[in-house]
Amino acid sequence: MSVEEAVAASFQGEQDGAYVYRLGADFPAFNGHFPGQPILPAVCQISLSVDALSRRLGCPVDVQKIVRAKFVKPILPGTCVHVRLTEQGAGRFSAELVSAADGGKCSQISFFVTFKETL
Repeated sequence: MSVEEAVAASFQGEQDGAYVYRLGADFPAFNGHFPGQPILPAVCQISLSVDALSRRLGCPVDVQKIVRAKFVKPILPGTCVHVRLTEQGAGRFSAELVSAADGGKCSQISFFVTFKETL
C-alpha cells in the first residue's frame, strides 16, 4: 500500500471545518520510523495536508514548493489528527495538524500547489 493509499484509507470525514484522519498503529509509515518509538514522518504529514486540500478543492493537487514547515509535537500511532486548511492566495495554502485528543498543534506547513491534469 502506498503512502497516498494509506492516507486516503485513514480519512474519517470532516468535523468543524477540519479533515479528520485516524492513524492506527498499522499505518505503514510507522514501520521503521523509528523502531521502538514510532512517529509519523514529515513527508506523511505533508501527504495528509495534500489529501485534505484535494478533498476540499474536489480535485487532485501536487506540492510545488514547501515554503515553511514547523513540527511541534510528534504524531504517534493511534492518533486522530485534524487538518485545518487556510488559503493564502495564488496557489499557496497552509495546513495545521492538530491532535484531536488534546487540541495541541502537531505541525504547521505552508506550501504552493499545482493542479494535476485529469484524464
